[in-house]
Amino acid sequence: MAAFFYPLKVIGTQPKPIRRYLAGKTLMDAQGCARLVLVQDRMTLQILGGTWSNAETGEYLIDYLPDRPEEGLLVTSIDITGGSNAEVLDHVSLCEE
Repeated sequence: MAAFFYPLKVIGTQPKPIRRYLAGKTLMDAQGCARLVLVQDRMTLQILGGTWSNAETGEYLIDYLPDRPEEGLLVTSIDITGGSNAEVLDHVSLCEE
């Protein structure tokens, strides 16, 4: 007896979204530190995302950001204790995966 397989068509599936993210490390005196990290659009200054960096390692990750032009971001790292100045990175691009 022969087996018959019918082709299946899945309706309504979405392609996997492109993961756009920003990752980095905040340091103070060459040691990781906790800072508030904000990502903004360079032209409008709209806040697109934010997170706290890890207090021990200084690492941060902001995931699934909206698409922006190359070098279209402004990233600010703020020490809320007031112990040091904020650090600003201009003309930042997103990573994609």
